[in-house]
Formats: sequence, C-alpha cells, structure tokens
Amino acid sequence: MRIKHTIRTFEGTEDVMLSPLRAIRKHCIECFGWTVSEIVKCSSPMCPLFPYRFGKDPGNKKGFTEEQKEAMRERMLKLRESQENNQEKSL
Repeated sequence: MRIKHTIRTFEGTEDVMLSPLRAIRKHCIECFGWTVSEIVKCSSPMCPLFPYRFGKDPGNKKGFTEEQKEAMRERMLKLRESQENNQEKSL
C-alpha cells in the first residue's frame, strides 16, 4: 500500500509515494536533520519506530529464492506501471 504525500526535505518539500516503511524511514531521516549516516547512531531505542529506522521490517525473516525474487520484482514493476497510468488518467 502506497500513498502520495508531501513531505519536508532539506531543500523544502517534495511529493513522494510512501509505503508505511518508507514513511518511517523518511521520518527518521528528518529526525536526524537529513543526515542518513547518523541514523545508525540513533540513541532513542525506546522510540516506537526504532526497529524500523532502516526502512526494513525486522520481523520479516522470509528467505526467497532468486526465482521468487525475480517474479516479485516483475509483479511490482507491472503494478507500479498500472498505478502510474491510473494516476496520469485521473489528472
């Protein structure tokens, strides 16, 4: 699930497509003054977003084969293309 949203950036604002994990990642980047390398030094382990700060779900331990990964990539590309086409049509 992704949504279009306007976020703050170092230069001002930006319209982006956000998944829940990407939203968390963007929040952490903003929290550290847009210095990505500082996120690894986060000193707030009690923050509810702490386990997700790298934009990954720490509970997702699935191991996929290369064939499964390629199939997922292809499905995701098709989905993104159809979403972009739908957005263009609605504008």
